[in-house]
Amino acid sequence: PQDLSMPDLYSDRLSIGVSIIKFYESSLLHKDDTGDASVTEDDEFESLLFNIMDPIIDSVIAGADALNPKSSVRLDDTTSAMNPNKQYVYIINCLCHIRRQIESYESASALVKKLQDKIEETMDRMVATDVSRLLEGTLLRAQGSTDDAEKAHITVDGQTENNQTLENQPLSEDV
Repeated sequence: PQDLSMPDLYSDRLSIGVSIIKFYESSLLHKDDTGDASVTEDDEFESLLFNIMDPIIDSVIAGADALNPKSSVRLDDTTSAMNPNKQYVYIINCLCHIRRQIESYESASALVKKLQDKIEETMDRMVATDVSRLLEGTLLRAQGSTDDAEKAHITVDGQTENNQTLENQPLSEDV
């Protein structure tokens, strides 16, 4: 979607998952005689919950590829420059939406942890992409030639493919 929010299709599937969590936590089967949750039942429910929610999470991540202007699955014919962070923002928005819906349920704690890990991983990739883009732009200005910059692809650690470091590269004064 243009606003990078979670599509209704996924929200509908998520609401089914949340309903199952609510039912499980409110059921008498969830608690034993002492009022504690049975470890075996909780493990089985956790497995069930992952089987329900993983396809939603996977669909969100796969769907983000449609926001990539170079993707073959892109639905529009936009060839204009698009902020590459849109894919990451979309994934983060959707994963945060899912997390918000389930984080108050004790039985979903493992899934909440998994979502948080994926959010952090996506944020790290977004930052790495930005740093790489900025370094590439700096190298373009420093070398003054697009051909040289394309040949010397920059990685996040400041190394080029031909193992040159950016430390010794002069920066232009307008940086």
